[in-house]
Amino acid sequence: MSSSYAEAQLHLAQATSRAVADVLTGLGVTVEVGKPALAPRGSNPLEILPMPGVMSKVAYIGGVAGGNVIATSVAGANVIAAAMGAGNDLAATELSDIAQSAFSEAANQMLASASAATAAVLGRGVEVDPPETTVLESIPDVNDVATPHVTRVSLTVAGETCLFVQLVPQSFVMRVSAALEESETFVFDDDDLDGPMLDSGWVHETPLRLDAELGSARLTADEVLGLRDGAVVVLDRAVDDPVELYVNGTPYGAGRLLLDGDEWAVMIEEILPQGDQLESEANETVNDDRVLDSVEESIEVDTEGSG
Repeated sequence: MSSSYAEAQLHLAQATSRAVADVLTGLGVTVEVGKPALAPRGSNPLEILPMPGVMSKVAYIGGVAGGNVIATSVAGANVIAAAMGAGNDLAATELSDIAQSAFSEAANQMLASASAATAAVLGRGVEVDPPETTVLESIPDVNDVATPHVTRVSLTVAGETCLFVQLVPQSFVMRVSAALEESETFVFDDDDLDGPMLDSGWVHETPLRLDAELGSARLTADEVLGLRDGAVVVLDRAVDDPVELYVNGTPYGAGRLLLDGDEWAVMIEEILPQGDQLESEANETVNDDRVLDSVEESIEVDTEGSG
């Protein structure tokens, strides 16, 4: 493996793991961040995780394979859930439904922060699927995505082991490697892979993708193949129905379509509770009237009202 590629992976792992740790620190949890490491090919990066455990993961979308994984023991998950206000028993050997829900919400925030850090390092947007949380009885194989590079960072969360794993696409590694070669800002010392401390202020400047979805339609394969220019696909909602809002693929709220001059816009009518963290990062795109201009729509709306 090229040394520049290895450096690029470690640099990315360092930035994203610190972003994860920042979320935990913000919750009042004591965190120690270990040094990033490259997982050997064929190995399971979760092999050192105590069982039973819990894991949350997201997969990249938009034509790249890979994703981020956060996994910890049940004891670690209970600590994080308590920091979220779950009021759970820290000595419990199982994860209650309330504790699992609280941990899942914290993991959502950590994974969103990691995705934002990845986007900042790459200098481009990163889209992910909604997070998925699973309670583990045995160590899972997370190498089910065809990615050539895997990194792991061990975080000690209030004395419990927590692992942050990245399944890194080759395109990400090449992009970071090229950026490092052009800049002397970030340099790794062979004896200190912790590298430079990143200012958390960059999170607020990270661009997030906002999608507005009016509706959807189910078509057979034959119907899709038969579509031609000018075809009208009827959606399952009317033009004046609420539209669903997503930030980086995560449900964020709902609103109504309106015309602002010659452009479509959305007036926000509801912000979901889990959108509070994203709201602080996306507020520069919202004006005082809660109208989002130049929304990048996921679908094309028939202005004649045909759906």
